[in-house]
Amino acid sequence: MKKRSIYYFNRDVAIEDAYKDSNILAFYNGEDKDDLPENCKNVNIESFYDFFVKTYYPLITEVNFNGVDFTDTIKKDITENISQTINIINEHNIKVVNRFLEEEITNENVTVALFSFFKYILQNQEVNKDILYKLTKIIKYLDNYNIKIEDNTVLALAQLIEQYYKDKESFLNIQIYACAYYVVHGHKKFENVYFMKLAQLNDVLGFQTYFNLVKILYPEEKFVYYIKHFANYLFDKNFYDLSELEQKMQIYKLYYVSHIHYQRKPENKELYKILKVIFYQAMERHIDELVFFLYTPLQMSWNGVSMKQEDYKVFNDEIEKKLENYIQTYMMKKYNISPNKRKYKSNQKIKIAFLQERIMDYSMNYIFTSLLQSLDIHSNQYEIIVYDLNFMEMGGSVEEAVTKLQNIGHKYIDLHKEIIGNISAVYSITDKVKKIREKIIEDKVDILVGMHTRPEYNFLFTTRTAPKQVYWSHGNYAYDLENIDLKIGHFLSTEAVEKYGFKSFEFSYAKDLLDPDIDFNEVEKIKKSYGKEKIILGTIGRVLKMNSIEYLQSIISVMQENEDTIYLACGSGNTKEIVEKITSIDENILKRFFFLGHIDAHLYGHVIDIFPDTFPDHQGTSKVEFAAKGKPTVVMMDDINQQRYHEGNFTNLKNIIVNKLGTENYPINTVLKYSLLLKNLIKDQKFRDECAQFNKKAYAQRYINLDSSNSFISLIESSL
Repeated sequence: MKKRSIYYFNRDVAIEDAYKDSNILAFYNGEDKDDLPENCKNVNIESFYDFFVKTYYPLITEVNFNGVDFTDTIKKDITENISQTINIINEHNIKVVNRFLEEEITNENVTVALFSFFKYILQNQEVNKDILYKLTKIIKYLDNYNIKIEDNTVLALAQLIEQYYKDKESFLNIQIYACAYYVVHGHKKFENVYFMKLAQLNDVLGFQTYFNLVKILYPEEKFVYYIKHFANYLFDKNFYDLSELEQKMQIYKLYYVSHIHYQRKPENKELYKILKVIFYQAMERHIDELVFFLYTPLQMSWNGVSMKQEDYKVFNDEIEKKLENYIQTYMMKKYNISPNKRKYKSNQKIKIAFLQERIMDYSMNYIFTSLLQSLDIHSNQYEIIVYDLNFMEMGGSVEEAVTKLQNIGHKYIDLHKEIIGNISAVYSITDKVKKIREKIIEDKVDILVGMHTRPEYNFLFTTRTAPKQVYWSHGNYAYDLENIDLKIGHFLSTEAVEKYGFKSFEFSYAKDLLDPDIDFNEVEKIKKSYGKEKIILGTIGRVLKMNSIEYLQSIISVMQENEDTIYLACGSGNTKEIVEKITSIDENILKRFFFLGHIDAHLYGHVIDIFPDTFPDHQGTSKVEFAAKGKPTVVMMDDINQQRYHEGNFTNLKNIIVNKLGTENYPINTVLKYSLLLKNLIKDQKFRDECAQFNKKAYAQRYINLDSSNSFISLIESSL
């Protein structure tokens, strides 16, 4: 391949040139001859079209008239005729290729399709992404049905492609090589070579961009198989001899690329098990940067798919506490770090610094910006600083969200830009966090408030960076380090306070964050798209929380009795198991469930009529945002945290429900009572409106019209 394809009108010149230059393919018009060089073929002009249509040789790119006495006019006519014929051949080949691109692959056409695709690759000597996509699907088809290609022409084509692409380094070239390799050698040898090639791949951008090709071979249901086998080649015996950047790239290829392309699901914990071994090895070998770089993949592949405090505690014990000990016993000595013993001065402004992992438009940031707005009235006593880690491994902060935060008026510092100096995702976390610590100490921060779980938080807390250190939880109550002086949260459950030692503060949302103005014409347009008279049930949040047979049975039983209902599942996550559960209950009702993925929560908060909260794993802030819009919710009161939605400001909701359902059907703590409440909200417009109006008023009192700044400040002052 990559040879010049030349057509001659003098046999002897063709043979001579072929002997001189092995990088050309010499085709000639004339009498055949024995013992021709391998790169020389007799193709008479009369059979030119048939030869190049039926074979896989590269099409002619040059015409050679040496050794023949043709006039310029004849040469011109011949060249034009050959060029026209080549164009016709190209059109024919493309037509055949396009046919197979559109056709479904079958046992009858798979061999011819392979011939057409391989021939196109050889003759055009380029990567066609559509062909490569279909070629990969053919390989999957062969693998699924255990089909072995026995056609000698196709095998010869595959061998030529395999030989040419063997040492090519781009991902697309490796994919072509792998497809040809499979045809020649079969499944068993293929997987070894494929994973080895991907492990050695330097073209990470190409790998990430065209990962859908890998996912054809290893779809969602083969996720665990894929990561386990790929990991064997990524983390072989030579892994710890690689450079720091090369080690990071191996982890990036396994975790970050998988995170982007596979749905988040419980099986992600298999990634955690693989990476935890490397994490422990990295600590044993004192590879600080590898230890820190592994933290986020570990955290996301465990806590990111967990919803119970018991699971969060596993991560705290197996990762967080191990990292804390590593920092205490090794890193502090290595970098000559001593705890910050500075005391705050009561006669000066107290500096409170919030450390954010990144600034984005999502519920946690709405809460944070609402608090910042409320703290303006304390500017005489407190100076507020927002430190943004802006960690680039997951894309960094969102500029629009940063601008909104800056407009509040408090001091904002992008630590990544200030310390690293650019927006690159390739940087030393170890160097960055050491410099962050120096800056916080230099800025004379009195109270450091960490809000997430990142290795930087552990390092800063463990090395005692500020006189007072506070952890503000947004749901993980098992997070626990020695040098955290105060653990706080907003609207905490009794469990968080009594079992995990947190202190709760009341919190007020900014109205424009909880229930902003939206385009109601768009709301009506969306509602009409589902049917004018439909009652729309739905939830907003992680769809993983729908994956409960009891919950789905309850919802489906109500929908079966009310044919005018549909369900909108709004949020990201793996839907496969949920769809399977729905189908097992009632396969005909699946068409009334719509899985929408990520949506505008405030827009769909007005599209959905009733929010039947998931159980036993409940939705969080999205449920509050929905109810605050004056919409009814159905909440299973199966724990103390959920019971608070019927207490305090919400006490009268109990009376509304009891008046409708009777005292025997309250509290809503069984599936039957839950279903009964949902049925009545669907069937009784007056009851639905009464609950909606109550929510509008009660949620405004509870979440919007509070003076939360005093509650937060009082809690902070209690730690001084």
